Amino acid sequence: MKLLPKNQRGYIALIAVIIILSVTLAISLTMNVLSVDETKTGLLKQQSAQSFAVADACMREAYLRVKRDNSYTGGNLNIGVGSCTIVVSSLGDTRTIIVDSDVNGIQRQLESQVTIVGNTLDLDYWQELN
Repeated sequence: MKLLPKNQRGYIALIAVIIILSVTLAISLTMNVLSVDETKTGLLKQQSAQSFAVADACMREAYLRVKRDNSYTGGNLNIGVGSCTIVVSSLGDTRTIIVDSDVNGIQRQLESQVTIVGNTLDLDYWQELN
């Protein structure tokens, strides 16, 4: 086995350390990027759930207002972290209610149809549109 001169032995160790540090840095950066993406995805899911909850609350508010006032046509509401727009259209005793909610740019839309029977509302259907 041939030995390297004393002044060249440090170069091999230095190159090995640089390669190991480069690989470690690449792995760390990849994990950091993945962590940031997971955080963003989690935040979007949370805001989507909040937007759905706001839309559902607005739909329930619309039911109450239609029950109290047959001529209610809708409006805007602020609920918690979001807002919503309620639009009520009528055909006889049937009311179609569309609710658009927004939480930090995440939008959800619900539609429902109810029939007014005396002093009660009968739910014909309820669905999410988007």
